[in-house]
Formats: sequence, structure tokens, C-alpha cells
Amino acid sequence: GREPEANTFAAELPIPKVFFEPRCDVRRPSLTYVRALAREFATSLSATAIRFVECTPEPCAVVYAEGERIRWWSRNQGFALWIERNERLSPDTYASDLTRGKSVADRMQLTDGRAWCDESRADTVELHEHPLALPSLGAVITLLWHPA
Repeated sequence: GREPEANTFAAELPIPKVFFEPRCDVRRPSLTYVRALAREFATSLSATAIRFVECTPEPCAVVYAEGERIRWWSRNQGFALWIERNERLSPDTYASDLTRGKSVADRMQLTDGRAWCDESRADTVELHEHPLALPSLGAVITLLWHPA
């Protein structure tokens, strides 16, 4: 799911992979870690999340939704699920809770794979989700991860 918008963000990222990649080898990815990298490298959260997903050995995807619609997403090779662009966020996702003003823990949490993907294999994936509201953009960015 490499979308044009995602490519634009990644192209803006001035971090050489050689410096960034070793920092992405974490056992349990989360947006907390991605936010720290964005601060350290002075890069946008979206660009940093895309580059993190590209560089981490863990199966991950980043999803960007505006007004409860998935605008773009990007995944690495290990990520088992396909997410449809322009679909509405399922009300069973923490990301959707955030768009509706509900309070959501700021951490990676187990979520329902079927809420993100309607493939049958979604039932077999132990999917975790860490969303973050971006109120100034009317958007939510979400890091998805599952154990390999």
C-alpha cells in the first residue's frame, strides 16, 4: 500500500537510512518510540513513521485517516494484512474511537484484525494498534504491528 501521499512524506525525510535503520530494530514497536525518533531527527511524525515501517524488522504498517476515512497507508514486507484505502475506519478500532473524541490509551494495544482487514487471515494475526490524534489536521495516524 505505498500511496503517492506516503511517498511524498518519505521523500521529505532527510534521514539517511544508514543512521536511521539501526534505531528501528525494536522488539515492540509503538508510536511512542516513533515520536521520540521524530523529535530526535527533527522530522514530521508521518515521515518518521513511514521510514520506521520501512526500516524495522518487525511486521508493521502505518495508517493515516482523515475524517474517519483511510487516506493512505504503508507497510513493510513482513506485515500480513492488506488495508483498503478510502474505506471508513471500523468503529471497532481505537483509531475510530479517537476520531469520535473518545479517550484512548497512548500505547500499543491488542486490537481486532478483522476491524482493519476483512481477509480471513485477519483472524489468525495477533494485531496491535497504537493511534494518535492529529487534531490540527483532523486526522489520526496509527501504527499497526503483529508478532512475526
